[in-house]
Amino acid sequence: MLPAANCSVCGYPLDQVLRAESYPLITSACCSKTDVPLLPLVVGLCRMCSHIQLMERPTPEQLNLIYLGDYTSVLEKGTFEKDDNMAVECKTFLDFAMDGSFNKGARILEIGCFDGAFLSLFGEEYILLGAEPNPMGKVAAEPHRVQVVPKYFSPNDFTASSIDLVIMRHLIEHIPEPLKILEDCRKVLKSGGRLLIETPWIEHTLTNNVIGNFYHQHLHYFSRDSLTVLLERAGFAVVARGYKDFRQFVLAAPSGTQHERTRPLPYAETIRCQMDSYNSYLEDLRSGIQSWLESMEEPLAIYGASSIATGIVHLGGVPKERLAYLVDGDLRKQNMILPATEAFVRSPNHLLEEPVGAVFVASDFFKDEIIGLLRGNYSDTVHCCIVVHPKFKVLNIREPVSNTDG
Repeated sequence: MLPAANCSVCGYPLDQVLRAESYPLITSACCSKTDVPLLPLVVGLCRMCSHIQLMERPTPEQLNLIYLGDYTSVLEKGTFEKDDNMAVECKTFLDFAMDGSFNKGARILEIGCFDGAFLSLFGEEYILLGAEPNPMGKVAAEPHRVQVVPKYFSPNDFTASSIDLVIMRHLIEHIPEPLKILEDCRKVLKSGGRLLIETPWIEHTLTNNVIGNFYHQHLHYFSRDSLTVLLERAGFAVVARGYKDFRQFVLAAPSGTQHERTRPLPYAETIRCQMDSYNSYLEDLRSGIQSWLESMEEPLAIYGASSIATGIVHLGGVPKERLAYLVDGDLRKQNMILPATEAFVRSPNHLLEEPVGAVFVASDFFKDEIIGLLRGNYSDTVHCCIVVHPKFKVLNIREPVSNTDG
C-alpha cells in the first residue's frame, strides 16, 4: 500500500480517525474465483479543510483489480435501473443550474463515462465524448454514439480549450491526485465552459451512521467545504450546488485564479465532531452485535450483497462462520460471493429453503422495503431481522409493526 500522510486537498497533515486492520479490497458481490486481498483500512481527517481520505492507499495494481478485474461481470448489459434514476436526477440538476445556456453542437466530455447512461440523456444536437478504460465503454460507443477514448483520462487526448462541459460522476473520490485531474479538466475547457461533479458527501455517512461506506475504492470523502477548497485551489469557482440523499452536485466554472488555503476552516471541527460520533456508533454496534450473538446459536443471513454487507462483517464483527449466505434480488449478483467470505449470494426465496435465525438488513435507502418483504414473505422461516443504522436494532418480524420499528 502507498502512504498518504498529507491532505490531497490542501496539503495539511492528516489525523487518523478510523482504522480496520483487515478489510477486503473489493466490497460488493464478486466472482467466487476472484482472489480478494485483505488490506488495512486507515482513514484520516484534515483539520485545515475538513477533508477525509485514506492514509494508506491501494497500489495502482490493486486498483486495477478493482476497476478492470473479472468481478465486473456483475454488470453485463449496462447500469442498474436505480443508477439510471440517479443519472436522471443529476441531469435535472444540470438543466436547472445551466438554464439552457449551451448551444447546439456543444462538446460534452464525461470522464469515466462507463456505459454512457448519463450521456444518453443529452439530445442528438450535442457532440458526446468519453474517456473510459473499462470494457463497458463499448456500450457507450455503440448504442449511445459516444466518441470514447478507451483509457484513463488525459488532457493530451483532447484539443485544448475545446470542451463546453466536462462531467465527472462518482469519479473524483477514486482519483489519487484530485487536484491534478481538476487542473487537467481546466486545460480542455473553453473559457466559458463548465465542470459538473457528482460525488458522495461525507456528512451523509457520518450523520446517518451508514456502515460500509469507507472502503479502498474511495480514496477521498469530500465534505461540502473540502470540495469547494479543492475547486478553488484548481482555479474554479462554484456556480451552483445541490444535494440528493448521499450525493452532492457541484457546477463550477474556470475562475482564472487559484486560491491556497492558509487558515483552518471552522467547518473542519464540525466534521471532527461528526467523525467522533460515528466512531462511537461503531463501538456500540460491535458491542450490540456481540452481545446479541451470544444469546442465539442459529446461522445468519444478510439481505443485500453490497458494501454495507461487507461493513457488517468486517466492521460490525459478524463472524464469517456464522454467515450462512446472502440474498439479493439482483439476478446478476446471485451465485456470486461476498468478498473475503465463503458466503454465496442467493435469491431471496432461498430464505424459505434454508431457514436462518436472523437476517441483517444491508441497505440504507431500501431498509423499510426489505423489512416489509421479510415480514410479508419470510416470517415462517426467519425469526427476526437486524437493522444496523442509524443504530443497532433487532426487530421481531412475526409481531405487528410498531411505531418504534423505523
